[in-house]
Amino acid sequence: MNLFKFLSILALVAVAIEAKSLGEIEAEIKAAQNRLEKSQSDEGALQTKVDALSKEITNANALIADIEKALLVGEKEIKALTQKVSSERGEFSALQKQKDVLVSERDAIEQRLVKLLANHAAQSLVLEKSGAQSDADMVKIEIFFRMRDRVQKDTARLKLNYADKIAQIKKAQNRIDELQNNLDALAKADARQRALRSDQTKLIETLNKRKNGYLAELNKLIDQKNRERQLLADLNIVRQKTVDDMKQSRITAQDTLPGAKIAVKHYGASYQGAGAGAYDGKKVKAPLDSPPIKLVKEFGPYTDPVYNIKIHNDSVTLRASSSDALVRNVLPGKVVFADNIKALGKVVIVEHQGNIHTIYRNLDSISPNIKVARSLKERESIGRVSDELVFEVTKDGLPINPLQLISI
Repeated sequence: MNLFKFLSILALVAVAIEAKSLGEIEAEIKAAQNRLEKSQSDEGALQTKVDALSKEITNANALIADIEKALLVGEKEIKALTQKVSSERGEFSALQKQKDVLVSERDAIEQRLVKLLANHAAQSLVLEKSGAQSDADMVKIEIFFRMRDRVQKDTARLKLNYADKIAQIKKAQNRIDELQNNLDALAKADARQRALRSDQTKLIETLNKRKNGYLAELNKLIDQKNRERQLLADLNIVRQKTVDDMKQSRITAQDTLPGAKIAVKHYGASYQGAGAGAYDGKKVKAPLDSPPIKLVKEFGPYTDPVYNIKIHNDSVTLRASSSDALVRNVLPGKVVFADNIKALGKVVIVEHQGNIHTIYRNLDSISPNIKVARSLKERESIGRVSDELVFEVTKDGLPINPLQLISI
């Protein structure tokens, strides 16, 4: 087989392989878009539930505030009525004692009156039988009648006083009964208000639990949506790189024949005017933990030695001295992506202050502690690499030369 035919077949195979990879990537992008749309829909539904619950909680809190005001008023009224009932009971007790004294006095007078009347009746019989009345007898009779009149007057006065006291006692008792009834009614109303407050408090606790549950689901959805967005962005990057690689592979085998004159061709979006960022902060240690570290491929434009294609490399490729080198995070930050991407291998992306992202590609393994949304300290383990680490840095979305950030 001549060289031209061999290179032609090789080019066709490369195109077929890349086309298949691109189709798979497109399918992954479509799936990620569908998941993102569903997450957004679910997020909207959950947000509606959270808003409705927030209104219910606000209304329930307003009702509790009204109940608290009513309870304060009720407590003041109960306190005042309790003092009044206590005072009325004191007056009632004093009246009862007065009544008891009057009853005793009335009974004593009535006994005296009965005695006098009995003596009067006996003396009258004696005088009627004797038929004679001496001066002494006449005096005794006069004294008796005067005493009788006095006792009768005292008895009448006592009866009036007794009747007045009985009326006062009855009035006081009626007043006490009225106050007690009002106090009982207030106590029942207060108990109802307290029960209502208890029910409202339990309702608010239940609503808050439901709301917190919805918020937890909402946060999970937002995290999932952010991961899908990040994955979608990464997949789009992969798709662009795959398309660029396919363009490179379409160079005809004839262009590569010995002695052929090949003009330099430009491929890769980053080379076509995407621009590069700049970093002017302090330098940090390289991500590989096995010095000495060898720089295999530099950042920036270069000409492919095989196809003579001018492209732009957005990363640096590093090789450690050991075959199972530890890869470390170079700056404090938060993991925004950690997964296996076809054509890029295992990838970890970390977000740092200043809108800086560091990207670690071609990993053989990702450390078990690396999870999306987890905060990382500087020099914390990310994974391991057995061959070469592809290390990329972006600032404000633009690639920057990683050697501006790290020292090797």
